[in-house]
Amino acid sequence: MAQVNWTELLYRQLKRELGRPSPDWWQRSATIASILSSIVIAGVGLLLTKSFQNAQLEITKAQFEAAKVKNEDDRKGQAAKLAADLIPHLFSESPESREFATDLLKQVWRGPELDEILRVVAKKDKSTNVRKAAIPALSSNNPAAAQTLAEIAADTSRPTDERALALSRISSSNLARVTARIVGASRSASFIWDGALVPLVHRGDQYKADFQSPTGRHIYSIAVFGSPGDAWKATLTDGKETQNQSGHVSPGGIGVTSDTLFYTAGLGNYVETGSQFLRQAWCRDLLSVVNKSLTVAASIPADAECSTVVPLVEAALAKSPPVDQKVNDRDRLVVSQLKAVMSELSGESSLTAQTRVCDALKDQLVGHSFCPGSGGILKTVEEQRRTYPDLYRKIVKGP
Repeated sequence: MAQVNWTELLYRQLKRELGRPSPDWWQRSATIASILSSIVIAGVGLLLTKSFQNAQLEITKAQFEAAKVKNEDDRKGQAAKLAADLIPHLFSESPESREFATDLLKQVWRGPELDEILRVVAKKDKSTNVRKAAIPALSSNNPAAAQTLAEIAADTSRPTDERALALSRISSSNLARVTARIVGASRSASFIWDGALVPLVHRGDQYKADFQSPTGRHIYSIAVFGSPGDAWKATLTDGKETQNQSGHVSPGGIGVTSDTLFYTAGLGNYVETGSQFLRQAWCRDLLSVVNKSLTVAASIPADAECSTVVPLVEAALAKSPPVDQKVNDRDRLVVSQLKAVMSELSGESSLTAQTRVCDALKDQLVGHSFCPGSGGILKTVEEQRRTYPDLYRKIVKGP
């Protein structure tokens, strides 16, 4: 058998391969197009699949959110129904029923309406247990609730644990009372504090707002609406810092301030000085009863404290006593008791001094009705403030 020359065979094969014509451009382009079309089809398929998956995901999310909203609406509806059922129990004759209703309301209901209800319960309910059930639900971030907490903490006629509970809900270092007054707005005015519109009370030519606010940095602005050229003034104070604004109403009928910085200080001595004010107002209430019974009443300065008023009423009583002897005897007892303690009503022993007077007046229906524990309606700091505004400004510090 002849030997195969592999070298010769390989040479011939390579020669034939090299002699073949190269593929035409259209053949190459067809191949490339086929490859590209496969890639494009695969890419489009992936995109469509991803889009479909995203759409399904959004639908699922929307269904989930809708279910959450429905569940929340159902929960709120049930809570509102339960709250409506509980509210009548707040007027029950049984303190236990009122306390139970207060505790349940705190658990099932939230909102400004509940805050207002609990404020009234904390201030006015006859049972200390019911009041103590309401106090923890009052938030110092709510201006009205913070004011109620401060009043309760300042009221020494309340039980010590009740006052301590109210005091624990506030921090005298992080709340301030702010007062805004605007004068000269012939049509209306608005006051914006930290981006929120604060309601203004309109009396005469004055617009006023009193509210609680956390201490620190705040921004406010004022708008006054009136006749073109009207002069207006505004004052903002927290009892320590005061800012004044003024201007004239523009031809367009409005006067505005720019956004203005204001730094508030804390409640400070409000609780302490509020207690002192309540003792002084109590003394003034008793002396007012005496003064009204005289044939010629004494003239009493609006901001006078007990130590000033007692001698004035005592002199008028000696000069113009009441006609009825029983009333005369009562008036002399009231004046003599207050004269004995008038120097103590501004000190640490003010509550003890008040108790001594009340013990002496326990057989006097009219006089004793102003005393803690008498069953009479005791006024808060803010209620007495409306009766003795000048005395309040003289004594109470901080807000």
